[in-house]
Amino acid sequence: MPNRDLKECNRRSASLQIVSDAAERLWYRLITSVDDFGRMEADPEVVFTTCFQRVPKGWNIFKVSRCLHELATLRAKDQEPMIKIYQVGSKSYLQINTADIHIYRRAKESKYPDPVSGVPHLLTTRETKDAHTCAQMRTDSLDLRIPNPESRSSNPAFKPVPEDDGTGSRFQEFWQAYPARNGKKLEKAATEALFRKLSIQDQALAVQAARNYAEALKDQGISAKDPKRFLRDGKGHEPWRDWIDPVQPSSASEPKKPRDPVPKAFQPAPKIDESKVDPCPPEVAAKLDRLRGSMRMVQ
Repeated sequence: MPNRDLKECNRRSASLQIVSDAAERLWYRLITSVDDFGRMEADPEVVFTTCFQRVPKGWNIFKVSRCLHELATLRAKDQEPMIKIYQVGSKSYLQINTADIHIYRRAKESKYPDPVSGVPHLLTTRETKDAHTCAQMRTDSLDLRIPNPESRSSNPAFKPVPEDDGTGSRFQEFWQAYPARNGKKLEKAATEALFRKLSIQDQALAVQAARNYAEALKDQGISAKDPKRFLRDGKGHEPWRDWIDPVQPSSASEPKKPRDPVPKAFQPAPKIDESKVDPCPPEVAAKLDRLRGSMRMVQ
C-alpha cells in the first residue's frame, strides 16, 4: 500500500467535528488502508484486522462497526458523509467520497468494484457524482455484523456468536452466558420472546453484553437482574446496551463506599453523673473565685 499524505485541511473539516473521537481515529487509519480509488472491503472484521494490525486497548470489531456507521451516516451541513457503504453481490465495500480529490492516483484500476456498475475500473468525476444515486446497503445493518468465526482475527479475546439456524441457537447462547440470580434463571419463555424481537445484529450484541455482565458480577457480591429485565425494564429502557463494551458502568462495577465516621468535634458531649464527681479542692476553688472576680472588674 503506498504512503499517503495527510493534508492540513483535516483540521478545518466540518465533518470531522461531528463524529466521535474514535470515528476520527478510524478515519485516519482508513486513509492508509484504502486503495488509490479510496475503496476497501467494509466488513467490520476486515476493516478491524486491516486498520489495527496491533490492537489498541479498548478496540474490537463492535467498536469498529459503530465508527463505520458514524462515518457513513453523519454529515455536516451541505456536505456528504465521509464514506459511502455499498454492496456488490454478497460483499460490502466502502468508498471515501473525497478520494478523487485528496488521494493521488497511481493505479489505473481499482482492486474493488465500482459503487455504480460493480465493475472495477477507473472512477471518473462524473461517476463520483452519479454514485450518490446508487442503491446502497443499509448502514444500520452494518452496525455489528457477525464476523465469520472461521476467519482470522487479531483479537484473540473476541468470542464469535454463531448464526441463528432457526432453532433458537442464538438465544441459547444468551441464556447460557447470562448469570443466574440466586442460582435460578426465571421467565425463560418471556425472555426469549423479547430476545427474538431484537434484530440479528442486536441479538449478537445482547449475547456479548450478557458475557460482559456475567464477568462484571464475579466476586462483587451483586445480584444479577432477571434476564427479562436485563433485556427491557418496566420503563422501556434496555439495560443490556450499557454492557456491550467490556468496560462496566461505574454504578454496578464499583461497590458502595462506607460512610465516614462522624468527627468527634460534632458528637454530643457525654453526660456526667455529678454524684460521682469528686468535690473541688479548697485551694482550687479559691483560685477560681479570684479569676471570676478579676473578669468582672475587666468587664
